[in-house]
Amino acid sequence: MEAPTPPSPTELDAAERIILLWDSTASEEARERMIFEGHRDEVDRYLQAVDEIQRSMSSASLVSVDDQTKLNSAIQIAMARLEDEFRNILLNHTSPIEPDSLTCRRVWAAPPRSASRRDGRDHPRWRRRSPPRHPFNRGCCSFVREVQA
Repeated sequence: MEAPTPPSPTELDAAERIILLWDSTASEEARERMIFEGHRDEVDRYLQAVDEIQRSMSSASLVSVDDQTKLNSAIQIAMARLEDEFRNILLNHTSPIEPDSLTCRRVWAAPPRSASRRDGRDHPRWRRRSPPRHPFNRGCCSFVREVQA
């Protein structure tokens, strides 16, 4: 499998213009619009421009330090923009999480009086156990079910 040919200087200029067109720090229109909410062709053009710049940065064909500086700047702008796009997608396409669903309320049942030992220590059945260290943990409330059994 042969390596893809690096883009020409004309293609790099076009790719840089596409990325700068969507630079939200330089344009009010870019701040108000999201790439991924537009036409699929626009998304494809943007992602192709990012690919071209990445390919040129990894190839040895760049001689000029100025070219490398311009491409580094363009790729930083593209990364920031794609991060904003991803954040927007997450915010607009997820449902809010109820705070109560994130915590597990432990129900502690009082041990029967007969569960205490003569030496004052609690019966081992009423001691809190550490959850199993297994990726398929039964959940934080499994202790309650064990105690009630």
